[in-house]
Amino acid sequence: MPTLGRVGDLALLLSRLPQHMPLVLDAHVRAAEDGADGAYTVTPRLVDVVLDGGTDSARAGVGLQLGMVLMRAGLDEGAQADLAGRRDLPPRNAFERARHLIDRGHLRQGLTALAEVQEYISVLLDWETARWLENGDLTDSLGIEALRAGHTADRLHALAGQMPR
Repeated sequence: MPTLGRVGDLALLLSRLPQHMPLVLDAHVRAAEDGADGAYTVTPRLVDVVLDGGTDSARAGVGLQLGMVLMRAGLDEGAQADLAGRRDLPPRNAFERARHLIDRGHLRQGLTALAEVQEYISVLLDWETARWLENGDLTDSLGIEALRAGHTADRLHALAGQMPR
């Protein structure tokens, strides 16, 4: 699986493909591992697509998908290519990662990602939203909801630890 680090790499790849081939972008940045420190790699791959979708002449075909994988900096080119070629990498976004993992039966990791989403909600309600309000009652109400979201996150973490997988 090639990885693309420069515009010229992409131009060379595109020059070798049929001009009529559909081009699609992956909807999510994928995370190669927890704690990756910011080395993004553009990953081209051939994917199945529907040609002429929504018409009577719709048919299956092949398209080029461009995605992005976040991985540790300093990996050699072979290791980057191996990671880029993996189709099981979850989205980096916590909500989409939770959906991806739960859909595949990985409940422990999926619930942990949902707990992360609840933690984000708690922070947004408590610090980010309330700073724009002058009304004490509204600020207090948002603070209560932030506490509830935080408690939900704690309970999801506890439940995740009880999951068999």
